[in-house]
Amino acid sequence: MDGNQLDAHGQRLPVQTCPICEHVLSAASSVYDAARPRPGDMSICVNCRGILVFTDRMTLRRATRGEAREFFSVVARRNRER
Repeated sequence: MDGNQLDAHGQRLPVQTCPICEHVLSAASSVYDAARPRPGDMSICVNCRGILVFTDRMTLRRATRGEAREFFSVVARRNRER
């Protein structure tokens, strides 16, 4: 099984559709390291580039505006640190 299909607890991520564009999503990966997603982690849809958040059940929901702002702030800070 591909590691991109597992969450932080080693459980298989559910195949689901993007809540914005309905593109089928079957894996997740990290830009910065080999981390596996946890509830509250953010993701980007590979089709529409929408900002998504993993729920407690590891399903995806659309990020709020505040969450999206925080996401971009973290990405910008990490890129400056590189």
